[in-house]
Amino acid sequence: MYGSRGTAGNSHDETATAAAVGALPRLAGADKPWALYVGCTSPHDPYCPPQRYLDMYDIDEVPLPASYADEMADKPRVYKRMRQSLW
Repeated sequence: MYGSRGTAGNSHDETATAAAVGALPRLAGADKPWALYVGCTSPHDPYCPPQRYLDMYDIDEVPLPASYADEMADKPRVYKRMRQSLW
């Protein structure tokens, strides 16, 4: 797994995922309905993926959605701040 800075070893996510995967056989074998929630923390800003994932795409060939030009005048302030950030 990769942490928010694109380096191996987001220990929280690895631990939470391993615990969830480990619980699946027990849950699946139960005779009662169940639900499983896994609270991972990645990805989150500043969204710096490992270079190998960036290299998978040609940025000039990725189409932007029509909403990309939205100036966010009617949106919450956090969205405006995120739009102004360079990830």
